This record gives sequence, C-alpha cells and structure tokens, in this order.
Amino acid sequence: MATEVDRLSRQYQFFHWHLAFPEVFANGGFDAVLGNPPWEHTELKEKEWFAERSPEIASAATGAKRKAMIQKLQIEAPELWAEFAEASRHHEGQSHFLGDSGRYPFCGRGRINLYAVFAEGMRNQLNAAGRMGCVLPSGIATDDTTKFYFQDVIERQSLVSLFDFENKRLIFPSVAPVMKFCLFTAGNGEHPTADAAEFVFFAHGVEDLRDQERRFTLSPQDIALLNPNTRTCPIFRSRRDAELTKAIYRRVPVLVKEGPPEVNPWGIRFKQGLFNMTSDSHLFRTREQLEAEGWRLVGNVFEQNGERYLPLYEAKLFHQFNHRQAHLMVCRWKIDSK
Repeated sequence: MATEVDRLSRQYQFFHWHLAFPEVFANGGFDAVLGNPPWEHTELKEKEWFAERSPEIASAATGAKRKAMIQKLQIEAPELWAEFAEASRHHEGQSHFLGDSGRYPFCGRGRINLYAVFAEGMRNQLNAAGRMGCVLPSGIATDDTTKFYFQDVIERQSLVSLFDFENKRLIFPSVAPVMKFCLFTAGNGEHPTADAAEFVFFAHGVEDLRDQERRFTLSPQDIALLNPNTRTCPIFRSRRDAELTKAIYRRVPVLVKEGPPEVNPWGIRFKQGLFNMTSDSHLFRTREQLEAEGWRLVGNVFEQNGERYLPLYEAKLFHQFNHRQAHLMVCRWKIDSK
C-alpha cells in the first residue's frame, strides 16, 4: 500500500500547501502570489489527444465515428487503449476534485476552466494584507461562468485593478489576436483592499495604461447599479463613457431587476420578436398578393380605402448601412488568411 501511495503521489503530483509552507500559513498566508495560470478546460479533448498518437482517429469525420474507433482499440491496440483510459481517468478525477471537493465554490462549477480555479486558489493563499497579481482571460470579470467569483471579489472590495488587453500586437504569439486577457490584482477579501477598483479596457500595450482618459474606477455600488442581475463587470473604452453611463443609470432604471422580488419598472414583457412569422403569418402579404387584391403602392407603403400595409425589414437588410462593415470584413479576412 505504501508503494502504491508513493506511485500515485508521483503520478498525480499531490501537493498540500500547508504542509509545503507551514511557516507561511502559520502567519495567514503569502504576502504576494503572482502567476499566469493555464487557460484550458479540464475535460479530455479526444481529437487533440489522438492527434499525434493516432491521426486516423483524430481526423474521424464525426464524433460518433471517433468514439467507435476508440472502442475498437481495446482489441486492436490495447496499449494505446490503456494509455487513453488512464488519461481519461486523470481528467475525470481532476474535474471531480475541482467541482466537488468544496475547495473552489465559486469557479468549480459548470465547464471548469483552469484559469478560473487558479484565480480562486491564488486568492485563498493570501494573508489579510497580501496581494495576488495574475494574467487571466478577461472573462474572469465578464463571463457568466465566473460571475460568482467576481461578485465576491467586488462585494468584499478586494479588487485593486483590472487592466484588459486585446492581443492584436501578439503579446502572446501563440494566442489568437482576438483573444482578450487582463492583469488582475486583488486581495484576499478578509479586509477591504480598495473602495473602488481601477479599470482599463481594450489596451494594446502597457503604455495605454498610462492614458488617464482610458482609466476609470468602479465601486461595488457602481457595478450593482449598472449590472444588478449578474454583477459582472461592465466594459467601457474611456473614463468619459463610464461616467456618462453611470449618470444615465442613476436617473433611468434597468428594464428588469431580477428578484426575489422582481422589479419591472418599465412593465416589460419578453417574447420571440414583435411578430412570429409562423404563428402570425396571416398578418403578412407579399407584393404579388397585395397587387392582386387591388392595393396601390405609394412610396414603400401599400394603401387601399384608408388602410395601409407597411414594409417588413429584417436585420439582414441593414448591414450594408453600417459604415464599419467593410472594415470588419477586411479584419476578419486578414485574420482568417493567416
């Protein structure tokens, strides 16, 4: 049993922070934790795993065919099957620990991404006066899957700053140019670290952080005002945009504030469009139908005996009037062509 425990500890790299650093945690934790954790999900991706080991399986036309080919490995290539089974067991065990151990109550849920649980773990390793600084995808503050973590960071006033970057200059050469990441700095939440956090979004280089027109602050009260339902971080390109939006929201309530109790100051009802082309099809006529029924086209409206039929416009009819459309298409072509 001792031999097996030793083998498993080396295989899974067991690590206990309090046993490894007893003098640190005797004083409450680290003064500073810095890092750039992995940005990947915990589940095993069969296509990637077999890319080098069995390209034939990796290039299978469908997922169902790939799974059938994997099952045949038990007979045709038992060693590869055993290796795959061990890798699957490793990923399943990792997901089980992260999601069910209770160590990561905010980020150990749903489709778990390692960067999120690292961020939660780094914060838990700090002492009351400590700081964490890490490079994370910007989704740590804006995604629904990490909203509980961000809510806790904001409500405890432990966020110091979040500086968001677009990777257009390929700061990370192996990461797509459209990927957004941030420099995230926070305390452990035992005591308030900052009354309001500093933000910069859409930066392309460190020099952009020095531009005071791009920097703005948001307090927990501001975020609750702007995003009362999710408490995720609103995004602004400038300090002026942030101040203007806050001024508007102080005077004008959100459409619906989820409960309980639900607050619906505008009396809003949500439905699938103003009209549904299936259930409301009897309300619509084609040009041929109207002309056959004696309606007369005046401008872009059909009239008859004081009644009118108005034209129906769909979203796809408007893109050509977007002055940025050609620019966006060129950008996409440049990215795709690489």
